Amino acid sequence: MNRGPKLPPDRKPTAPPTPPVWLSEQASNVFVTTAKMLAAAAGVSDVDTDLLAAYSVAVCELRSADAVLQSAERYYTGPNGAICSHPAIRDRRSAMQVIASLSSSLGIGATARKRNNAKAPTAEPVDRLARYRKG
Repeated sequence: MNRGPKLPPDRKPTAPPTPPVWLSEQASNVFVTTAKMLAAAAGVSDVDTDLLAAYSVAVCELRSADAVLQSAERYYTGPNGAICSHPAIRDRRSAMQVIASLSSSLGIGATARKRNNAKAPTAEPVDRLARYRKG
């Protein structure tokens, strides 16, 4: 059962691009999974490869930072006695910002899907004040 958004009648599914060789195994898995979903839902091409690769790396960085924070204290006392946040918190926040930015560009997420599936404007403009005009 496919729960993704349906393609418009004039758009056919495209074959997903292959991941670049420089991606890690984890990032390649994210790339393949995301590319398949995008190809089925909205279309993705080889032009999107680098953008999708960057998205995949950011997802892996987020997962890595989350794993570090699961086993470490979020705050520590620095050499001068100041309380500092764990560096993984900054890494996690940075990865989340990159994911949000790239997901919008790739058409991932509810807002992007809503924007991409918006109806095209009609040929004739709608006069919303017509009922108030005397004529």
